[in-house]
Amino acid sequence: MRKNSIPGVKVVRAKQADGGTAAYFYHRATGQRLHGEPGSPEFRQALEEADRQAEADQAPAAAVLTIGDLVRAYQAAPAWTSLKPSTRETNQFHVAAILRAFGDMTLAEVAREPARAAFLNWHAERAIEHPRDADARLSCLSRILAFAVTVGLFDRHPLPRFERAYTPKPLAAAPLPAPLRPGEVAVILAPRLLSKALAASYCDVSPARFDRWRKGGMMPDPLPGTARWDRVDIDAAIEDLKKLGKLTAPAKVARSSVEEDPLTAWLATQGPKPWKA
Repeated sequence: MRKNSIPGVKVVRAKQADGGTAAYFYHRATGQRLHGEPGSPEFRQALEEADRQAEADQAPAAAVLTIGDLVRAYQAAPAWTSLKPSTRETNQFHVAAILRAFGDMTLAEVAREPARAAFLNWHAERAIEHPRDADARLSCLSRILAFAVTVGLFDRHPLPRFERAYTPKPLAAAPLPAPLRPGEVAVILAPRLLSKALAASYCDVSPARFDRWRKGGMMPDPLPGTARWDRVDIDAAIEDLKKLGKLTAPAKVARSSVEEDPLTAWLATQGPKPWKA
């Protein structure tokens, strides 16, 4: 191999003090001196390293991405465009605040630990006077960084969680209503048409006793063609019974006393004989 025919290598010859001539080899693209004699392992290694350095120098510089670039990519993705217009309008205020504070921060800086401290300090300063807005801004930034993880810009989320500044006040418990008697509860809860069980509950008696009252004429029959009682009819029957006497069955007394009882007299003329309790 001739010393002056190596591709990409420049040969420089210089006279020595003893009158001789020495040859020096330089990589044409990088200007780096290549040590060793051509063909030797040392020379080949130096030439390969210089070639790699030249390729790296000629390659276009990698784009330096910032949070501003990330926000633009986020707002062009479905993660943003699929939001409701009202939601996007609200979040745009938070995005603007993020760009003002961190728009020029590179993603390489975001991946380092000091960036998290900067985000949290930004949140804490805003939270002094506007805690809810501070939480909303940092939540928006967290969603943008989560998008960066999804598209492969980060291996892990730089801000996976944070302590919120705003704590909603617990709602005051409504005062409990005054306790009601069973009959009053039934009045509030009963519908207009009642089954036999509900009608009995409405009268605060068992279904069997309510049935005896109905057979005894003290309570109305169900509506024709149904198995339902009209609550208004039951109320009217109760009012009639109040005019005549009490609802409980009469006690066993002497005949003269029974004849003086208006409820017993009414039952003797309007229905069967009084039932026994």
